[in-house]
Amino acid sequence: MPVAHNLREVASKQRLLVLAVGIMLILQAINIGLNFMPRVNDSSDSMLASVSLAISILYLGVVIFSIVALLMLAATLHYGLASRILLAVLMFCPCVNIITMLVINGQATKILTRGGITVGFFGANMRQFDQGGRF
Repeated sequence: MPVAHNLREVASKQRLLVLAVGIMLILQAINIGLNFMPRVNDSSDSMLASVSLAISILYLGVVIFSIVALLMLAATLHYGLASRILLAVLMFCPCVNIITMLVINGQATKILTRGGITVGFFGANMRQFDQGGRF
């Protein structure tokens, strides 16, 4: 027997997860770009190290946000407690965390499209829910 989902809630949680992934990718690209900056003297080297440290701290915050967003989406998709604990553990494994987020995001997309919601690159457009209807 299929489980009924609140499509608006699934869409909002999915957007949080997509936002977290996007910010993670941007911060990672900036951090990689900093490694290719020319080092002129010691003061520029220490400035680059400070900026890299600040970006790494921001990245850690976004990772925590992405774990929370993933767990909220998993709860909305009616995952059990043991499954959510496993997902949280997988989020600490490099590369596996991206695959985990993509799989859960794919499941949310499938549920939304089955419910008649158009899902784009950044998730479902929330204006679809404001137009009334059965969502």
